This record gives sequence, structure tokens and C-alpha cells, in this order.
Amino acid sequence: MLHEFHALLSSFQQLTQQINFQRTRLEAAQELLRDRYLRLQVLDGDVIEQYLQALNTYYRVAVDNIEAESEHWKLHIRL
Repeated sequence: MLHEFHALLSSFQQLTQQINFQRTRLEAAQELLRDRYLRLQVLDGDVIEQYLQALNTYYRVAVDNIEAESEHWKLHIRL
């Protein structure tokens, strides 16, 4: 029982670190999206494709963040 608790606590702590990392990734993706949007407003060329790639990256990182938060809450409930 105690071993299981320590294993869950360790997983919880790892997920906490992962969430912090995911938030940093999400902030970076959001900034990239903002940059690509601004470029889209003033530049010609392949900026639409770059904007859509940044948007896709942002959504992918956001999903990763939600999944990490979900796992974190599941472990929180078990503790």
C-alpha cells in the first residue's frame, strides 16, 4: 500500500513537471502563431502556409497540454 502511494506520488510529481513544460511549449506556440499572424497581415508569399502550420502546431501542443492535465487530475483523484 505504501509502495503504491509512493509510486503514485512520483508519477504525480513527474506529471506536474510535464505540465509546466507543456505550458512553456504552449506559450511558445502561441507566440509563433501571433508572429505568423502579423506577418500574414503585411507580407506576400507563403505566409498563409506558415500561419496554418503555426496554427496546427498550436492546436497540437494545446491537445498535449490538455492530455497532461487530464492525467494529472486522474492521479490527483487517486491520491
